[in-house]
Amino acid sequence: MPDSHHWCTAGYRATSTDFVMSEEDKRVIEELEKLGLKYTLVDLGQASAITRLKAKIEGNNSTPTLVYKGQKLKGSQQILLKLELLAGT
Repeated sequence: MPDSHHWCTAGYRATSTDFVMSEEDKRVIEELEKLGLKYTLVDLGQASAITRLKAKIEGNNSTPTLVYKGQKLKGSQQILLKLELLAGT
């Protein structure tokens, strides 16, 4: 963006979605893709209050959370450990 405060960039600012992820989160996504596992990335930061509440009630209250075969893995360390086990099998 040449000038993010210019009036003609308002449409970009209003419709653009930029994901800012930590290095651990990026590593989790890389490992998921390396294993060929399909996943859905859900950004609760942009979700409505009802969607965030529903996620919390369902136990998705940590970032990131991976649901794999009914098991909830919360946090990058738990997810990466499970992916390492899957890669070894």
